[in-house]
Amino acid sequence: MAAAEALLAYKPLQQLQHENFLLREENRRVRSEVRELLAWKEKAVAHMAAMAPARRRAVREVERAKQLQQQLRTVESSLKSRGALELATTELEAERETLQQRVEVLKHENAELKLLSDRRKRRADDAEAQLTAMGESFRLHLERLVAIRESLDEVSSGDVKNNKEDSAAPPSVPVNSAAFVTGLDAIATKCLSWLQEHFAQSFAQQQLKATRYEAQHEEVQRLKEQVQAASHIPEKQAEEHAKLSRELAELREAHEHLQQQATNAEQMVVAQRQRREDMAVRMRLVAGEVRQYLRLVRGEIKRKFGYLPEAIAHAESWTRIAEALELLLCQSTDRCVVRNRK
Repeated sequence: MAAAEALLAYKPLQQLQHENFLLREENRRVRSEVRELLAWKEKAVAHMAAMAPARRRAVREVERAKQLQQQLRTVESSLKSRGALELATTELEAERETLQQRVEVLKHENAELKLLSDRRKRRADDAEAQLTAMGESFRLHLERLVAIRESLDEVSSGDVKNNKEDSAAPPSVPVNSAAFVTGLDAIATKCLSWLQEHFAQSFAQQQLKATRYEAQHEEVQRLKEQVQAASHIPEKQAEEHAKLSRELAELREAHEHLQQQATNAEQMVVAQRQRREDMAVRMRLVAGEVRQYLRLVRGEIKRKFGYLPEAIAHAESWTRIAEALELLLCQSTDRCVVRNRK
């Protein structure tokens, strides 16, 4: 009878021991799952830390792409200024052609003036030769007239000595010869004065022509210098245009390369963000399942025994588990950053 009572009293104890053993196994399994979750959390943190340099590199690539865009804007403005320079070059080319035509016209006029000057010079030389010949002929005529006058004087004096009767009769002959010589002297004087005046006018005209020729020659030289200076401007602008074209091609190539890198980096960031969101969803589901499971375990133990054992109801253990779950949830989302900012 006592053995039966002892056996009946031992059965609930044995049942409690069996349930305690099952709860210990369940607790061990839960702890193992928590350790796995913590290990998974550490791996996720390590993965995010490993991907941080790539994220920073992508940010740097994006900044570099923005800088290249700014450089491209600068190049576009320089190209606009180059367009203005091309318009100025076209205007300079037109002005150069106009100056070239003017130089050709001036050269033609200069050649015509040279021919005219040569013709006038030859005419002046011919006129001078003719005037020299006329002067020589006048000199010969004057000498002849002087000789005739002397001969007439000698003849008149001989006639006076030989015939006194005839001396009173012809007084008009020497008078007429003297008047003739005086008239010839006046004519010669007028001719000489006219020749001197003509020589002075011809010399003044030649001086004026020489001055005009020198001025035109200086104008032609100045126009040649302007044409040469204008011819060097398009060459410089062509060199600057080629240099800007090379720089633009290099910048476009670098921009395309950096744009491709930025696209790849953006795709990598999007993929990492998607993986992080997927991981956050999975972590959130696991953390919720663990919380629900622990809550059910506590409720089941309390429902069966009416109380919680000290090993299960330990406040510090539940606090650590709750903090670990909260940390997992925070790391799987951005709520930790938001809380820290608040």
